[in-house]
Amino acid sequence: MTNESNIEVAYRFISAHSEPVSFSEIWEEVLRVQGFSEAEAAEQIGRFYTNLSLDGRFVTLGENTWDLRSRHTFDKVHIDMN
Repeated sequence: MTNESNIEVAYRFISAHSEPVSFSEIWEEVLRVQGFSEAEAAEQIGRFYTNLSLDGRFVTLGENTWDLRSRHTFDKVHIDMN
């Protein structure tokens, strides 16, 4: 296990890819880096998904693929709530 948070692992992983990545790929990287047991992984996945959703650096592009918000224009990632 590293001193790095799960979200920081995700940020570094997504930053290293030029294309959006699936949640499962991100989560597999977090598991690899953090070395979670199955029980720890089951306990962490929901919180991780919530944190990923709430962290303004990330954006979901549909079909559970994620990328860095900084790589996309406002028009592409803005959700009109009206």
